[in-house]
Amino acid sequence: MNEEKWKKVAVAMASITIVAFEAFLIFTLAQPTINFVNDSPDPVEVPGYNNVTANITDASSVYIEIFYPDSTCMGNFSMNCISNAYAYAYGVATWYFNRTYEYPDPLGEYTYYVKAYNATGWSITGPYSIVVQDTTPPFSSIKDISYWNNAAILLNVTASDNYALANVSLWYRYSSDNASWSNWTLYETDCNSTDGWLFSFNFPNGEGYYEFYSIAADVAGNMESKTVADEIAGYDITPPITDYSVEPAMPNGKNDWYVTPVNVTLAATDAISGVASTEYRIDGGLWLTYTGKITLSEGGERTIEFYSVDNAGNQEEIKSVTIKVDTTPPLVTLQRPVPGYLYLFDRQIWPMASGNTVIIGRIAVRVIAYDADSGINNVSFYVDGILQNIDLTPPYEWLWRGAIGWKYLYAVAYNKAGLKEETMPISVFIFSL
Repeated sequence: MNEEKWKKVAVAMASITIVAFEAFLIFTLAQPTINFVNDSPDPVEVPGYNNVTANITDASSVYIEIFYPDSTCMGNFSMNCISNAYAYAYGVATWYFNRTYEYPDPLGEYTYYVKAYNATGWSITGPYSIVVQDTTPPFSSIKDISYWNNAAILLNVTASDNYALANVSLWYRYSSDNASWSNWTLYETDCNSTDGWLFSFNFPNGEGYYEFYSIAADVAGNMESKTVADEIAGYDITPPITDYSVEPAMPNGKNDWYVTPVNVTLAATDAISGVASTEYRIDGGLWLTYTGKITLSEGGERTIEFYSVDNAGNQEEIKSVTIKVDTTPPLVTLQRPVPGYLYLFDRQIWPMASGNTVIIGRIAVRVIAYDADSGINNVSFYVDGILQNIDLTPPYEWLWRGAIGWKYLYAVAYNKAGLKEETMPISVFIFSL
């Protein structure tokens, strides 16, 4: 054979070899074999993880196609191969796909198919199913609130669920005495959480005591169960009442005046929430918290204003009492005649060298009297202890005449509370017809 002939033979032999090898591949390699498929856990409690595994022979790639409970396709996802020596030797491998199911994944029965591929084509197995469920009740609680209240309150509920909440309801029960309670009553259901789970509670049974709890429900129909209150509150809209008493109980002077220090006691009562504090002030001064008896020792017409506040914040109207105190006698001075002077027909002439007081003719006896608290009621004029005249208005004077000889002259001032003070008696020689 020549060289060209050998080339033709070699090409023919190579073509036969390639065709034979391709025929060998076709007859020795088959489509992938899906031996078995598992998924776990099933059912899946949301939020929960599920893992699908497939034991497959001779696959170069594997996919899982999952459908929602309403049969719409969720997606076609690649599965991952767990490579090992056995897989390399025998072509058998484990493939897996895992996913977490949570809101907003719908609840119900999902279906899926496993698809294995190699150069010869596809193998498909299915349908298989996975149940995604929610059997766990939600949880809710009412945030802390003030115990005593005198107006409607806003109750703020925190609620959570492992899937999705449907609504939150507020329940309450009532007691008028904090001992005997009514049955639990549904107050309101909130189906909209966009502004939070909020309830404006207006204390429908009036004053008294209330207990609350919240009940949450989820979209799967699970509902929490409670028998114990989340929060408690009291409702009181009635202000306290404050009374006063004084000691001595009645004025011990004249004209409703006290002539000794006065003790004032304040006593407040509140039938529901109790008294929080009592405040008072004297004569428009600073407000003070009452802690015990108030002693009025300074004279004058003393005004005590007072009120009380209860634990719910109700404040009673301001009350007042005026107590007249005068413990000081008046001041009184004999202004005329001046001791040691000579008076002639009501005129002061000159001082006497002897120091005696001598009056010839009539004289207007004058007294200065003053009382800062109750004021002067009258001034009485006395000669030798015998009352001569009573003057009720200033200037306090008495025209003295018709007397002869040595006399003792003095005056007594009385205030409106009944206290008195007298001048020092002076010895006077008078000659008046």
